[in-house]
Amino acid sequence: MVETWIYACALGVAILIQTGVYIGGFYWFRNEMELQIEELDQNLAAAIQKVVSELPLGELTGAEPPNPLQMMLMQLITNSTTKKEPGIMDVLVRDEKGQFQKVDDLK
Repeated sequence: MVETWIYACALGVAILIQTGVYIGGFYWFRNEMELQIEELDQNLAAAIQKVVSELPLGELTGAEPPNPLQMMLMQLITNSTTKKEPGIMDVLVRDEKGQFQKVDDLK
């Protein structure tokens, strides 16, 4: 009976020690990952700054102008984001058949 109690206590202590080792390992791993990520972030920032500083911003001789489709899409996006003046509304008028009339028909 006493031997069983000793074995149970020893097992409980071993489980507590193992749990402590796991928790300590997780904290160490977390701290190590934070340090590595911070170092990686600094290295990436330095690399990006180096690349940006070496870009020939003023002398873009090989750059192509935007094609007409890109310019059209850019204009559509610009027009869709601009707000109309308050009080000005598009009036939709229906004809005798109940269908909407074209804007050209109204003028």
